[in-house]
Amino acid sequence: GSSRHVAGRRTAESGSGGRAGRPRDRPARTIPSGTVV
Repeated sequence: GSSRHVAGRRTAESGSGGRAGRPRDRPARTIPSGTVV
């Protein structure tokens, strides 16, 4: 899904749900919508 599209550079190795924005990854950069801001 979006694990390779948006967050495939960081969240992909942290977890497959890159669209959710895990607190262990980067909550400031990854919003719940999955859009990198």
